[in-house]
Amino acid sequence: MTHLAADIRISAVEALAWLVDVAGGEVVSTAGGWIKTLNCFLSVLGWHTEESSKWSGNRASFGKAGAKGQPMVKVLGALAVFLQAGIGRPDLVLDSMDSDGAVGGWDFPLCHAAQHMVPQATAPFIHLNLFGQPRDEEGEMYETREDRYRVFANRFLEAVQRGLEGARSEGGEVGRASAGVSKVLKEAIAYGPGP
Repeated sequence: MTHLAADIRISAVEALAWLVDVAGGEVVSTAGGWIKTLNCFLSVLGWHTEESSKWSGNRASFGKAGAKGQPMVKVLGALAVFLQAGIGRPDLVLDSMDSDGAVGGWDFPLCHAAQHMVPQATAPFIHLNLFGQPRDEEGEMYETREDRYRVFANRFLEAVQRGLEGARSEGGEVGRASAGVSKVLKEAIAYGPGP
């Protein structure tokens, strides 16, 4: 997304948007997938924070002058999809449990088996950091929405809000695309870090 050639930047944004659409949860929860990708988005859009300013000096140019903001619209659309996958309001449907708390298809005596099972995360006890290296916040995995929201609120929220105000003031298609990002952001803020 920060490549020197404008066509490659646009292709990278389109590929990322497709990837998030197909496997959003996995993309935002991989190691480095949340913070590094947000830094990249902020760099491409020119909405710098201290972390993203090291990526480039100013907003990336998207090539031809006759594009009339089309590439910027694609970037804002991809950002909206990325934020929705990362901090958007989660579905309230329980995955494998029915209304009684029983694991799908299992009856008594295993009616509360979900509470006694090992969590089905990539590394359920990674938070203990028993054998790992000291934590690198930028390259860390953020598997839960609450963790991603906390990092986003602490490091990126202010810069994204400032950038959205600027994009909205541009008007036209860029302003309309910024409305999509604003909608996702407002829903995420209203829901907060979670229950």
